[in-house]
Amino acid sequence: VVIMAQRPGQRRTSSRLAQAGKRAGPPAGGPDAKKGKKEGESQPDPRGQRAAAKEPPEGSGTSRAPPKGFPRVTPYLYYKDAGKMVAWLERAFGMTERSSMKRPDGSVFHAEMAIGDGLVLIGSSRSDFRNPAKLGTTTASLYVYVDCVDAHHARARKAGAKVIEKPETQGYGDRRYAVSDPEGHHWYFASSQ
Repeated sequence: VVIMAQRPGQRRTSSRLAQAGKRAGPPAGGPDAKKGKKEGESQPDPRGQRAAAKEPPEGSGTSRAPPKGFPRVTPYLYYKDAGKMVAWLERAFGMTERSSMKRPDGSVFHAEMAIGDGLVLIGSSRSDFRNPAKLGTTTASLYVYVDCVDAHHARARKAGAKVIEKPETQGYGDRRYAVSDPEGHHWYFASSQ
């Protein structure tokens, strides 16, 4: 279950409803009933995002269109200290912090990191978490398209990313390189040739 930042005007959805692919809404006969809404009608969407969304096929397991600014698939990476990683990801990969959530002590426990039109969510883990570096194996990798692989590679190296593969043109046409971040997550950066 991914914990998402709640934006003003956004309803929270219970994890049971989210797993079932249903949206939360007011109970039948609630405030919308006074506005002439009939039971079973879709609720208004203040941001207008879901108005044109088609219903997914029955039993598909997919939800309606994601919220504005979110791709359908968004990776979520856990780190020991998400706050430190926000700064490192900005410096090494040119990502920008779109938003973050902090604990009462000021430490970051969730952040949205953007790169171009892509998005990666990061979070601080619990004490029982073991990152890829501690496990001694790769658990996942991310493939990100950038404008210039060689310049991006130089930037990542300068920030201390561990190079796994130097930039090279692949048989399928992409020029790419691979690095590991400080906690062992593997990142592939490519440009389409």
